[in-house]
Amino acid sequence: MSDSTLLAHLSGRLGHGSENLATEALEYVLRNPLVSDAFQRHLRALAPSLPSLARYRIQVGDDGDAGIRDLVGATSDGVTPLVVEVKFDAPLTSNQPGAYMRALAALEVPALLVFLVPTSRAAQLWPRLLRRSDEAGMATTSSGDGMVATSGSVTLAVTTWAAVLDDLSGIPLGEANQQVLAEITQLRGLCAREDREGFMPFGAPFLEGDTGRHLLALDGLLIDAIEVLRGEHLVVTRGFKWSAGQGWFGKYFKLAGVESLLHANFSRWASLADTPLWVRIYPKSDPRVSEALEPLRTSEPRRLFDDDGLQIPVPLPADGDREACLASIVSTLKDVHSLLAELESQDVVGLVQDDSTDEITYEPG
Repeated sequence: MSDSTLLAHLSGRLGHGSENLATEALEYVLRNPLVSDAFQRHLRALAPSLPSLARYRIQVGDDGDAGIRDLVGATSDGVTPLVVEVKFDAPLTSNQPGAYMRALAALEVPALLVFLVPTSRAAQLWPRLLRRSDEAGMATTSSGDGMVATSGSVTLAVTTWAAVLDDLSGIPLGEANQQVLAEITQLRGLCAREDREGFMPFGAPFLEGDTGRHLLALDGLLIDAIEVLRGEHLVVTRGFKWSAGQGWFGKYFKLAGVESLLHANFSRWASLADTPLWVRIYPKSDPRVSEALEPLRTSEPRRLFDDDGLQIPVPLPADGDREACLASIVSTLKDVHSLLAELESQDVVGLVQDDSTDEITYEPG
């Protein structure tokens, strides 16, 4: 499922505010009776005795000062046996889960406290919830089947956005439901983006492994690949510096006279292709550059993406030695050069014809 939705795009500007946005979106779609019924079926798979819910509210305080609940579900007589806590990257508060569980236990009806999280966070959050509930005096008993445990009348559980939205999307596809299904798709896009871009714990393989050596190797490969092409008079490097920005570092140069950047880009690595190395081609504003690179856009697999410039992934051979990796980078750059070479005799914005360019600086991007 693609995360290229308007809601996902807007949430990227909000930081932790994206959790509030997702909560509001969930409450909005739950106003549809069919969606609410599907949601309650999902919840009763976790807590079979949960009472029937008549309405939902968000950002609800508690008279006992136990904190703000993201979303609560109320019965027709006003009892609130459901608390849903939405977590993307936000940490647990001091009240979670203990104070929330105590407040639910005081209702003396079957109740559910469920943490709604990205798939990537579920497994690492669950043992922390169990430990903190025990520390708060709300000892739990786990059935061993999934991330569900009970403490008296209160069920503590973790579920994922993917699982919830799959169930909500299972309502009939009739014309009357097309609007709410489109809204669920918007919410799914937001949650998919958070699942992809959210914080991942630094496990021992990352901290104790070869990550640092690999990053240094990328740095050296960038230098050597550009030097190979400079030695063959295929690139111009004079006047261009190394540069870096949020999530990337690399070297600017001219390739067949067109401004280019060979860089390691970790955001694109995480989202678009199985490689950290990319070539960014300028100027995107001149249609002839894009037209010259069209064969890369239509290739299989796709080798050109329109994403903040013309972006070309540079494949690295899995388990390849340094010579093989360098050869792959050089080969990609030469492929691009051959497509751009026909433009060198044309009046394309940004072209230079020699290695004596004045220094050019760029804003990170």
